[in-house]
Amino acid sequence: AAISSFWTLPASSEDPMTSPLIVGNVGGVYSHLTSFAFLLAGVYADLLIVRIFLSLGYMGLIIQGFTGFPFWGQYLSEPHFIGVDTIVWSGLGLYVQLSSCVRLLLDEVHISLEEDEEELWRMFYRRSGVSRYVFRRDILREGEFRTYSQGDVVVDPTVGHRVHIIVQGHVHADVGARAFELFSGDVFEFRYLSLFGVHVGFQQSEMKAVACSTV
Repeated sequence: AAISSFWTLPASSEDPMTSPLIVGNVGGVYSHLTSFAFLLAGVYADLLIVRIFLSLGYMGLIIQGFTGFPFWGQYLSEPHFIGVDTIVWSGLGLYVQLSSCVRLLLDEVHISLEEDEEELWRMFYRRSGVSRYVFRRDILREGEFRTYSQGDVVVDPTVGHRVHIIVQGHVHADVGARAFELFSGDVFEFRYLSLFGVHVGFQQSEMKAVACSTV
C-alpha cells in the first residue's frame, strides 16, 4: 500500500495562515545522511575535510533528486519523480567542491626541489604559507637563479629592472644618499612589482647594489 505523504486535519475554509498545522512524514535515509554530511562540514576546521564533507552533502542532494525525495522506509518516492532543478544546482555545487578538493590534494603532494629551490621555497612558505606545488607552478618558473662573485655589480641604473631575492650572501646597496646592508632573505627593488609601473610610496632614487660575497 502507498504511504501517505502528509498527516493533516480535515480541510476547512479558514485562512491558510490560521489553518491547522500540517506535519510532514519523516525524511528518508538519504535525507538524514545528507544533513549529517553538511553538519560535519561545520564541525571540522581543516579545509580539505570541510570540502570532502560538502562534496558528500551535494552527492546526497543529487541522490535525493533522482529518487524523488523519498520518506522514511522508502528508497523511491511514490509516485516516483525526479527533481531536475535539485540535480542541476547540486551538480554545480559538487563540481565546485570537488575541484577545490583536487587542488588541495595536489597541494599535499610532495614536490622535489633542488637545494637552491628548497631554500627559496622555505622563505616564501614562512611568509605566505605557499605550498611546494603552487611555488613550482606559479613562482619558480617566473624567475631564474643567478650567482654573483664578490665585487660584482648586482643592480645599477644600466641593468634591467628586476626584483631580487638574496638566497645566500651579503650585498651592499646605495640608494641616493642612503646605504643598506642586505643579507639572505632580503628582497630589493620591490617597486618593480607595482602594477602599471606606478611606484607610489617607493624609493624613487636609482639603486646600485654590489656583492660583498658570493651571492
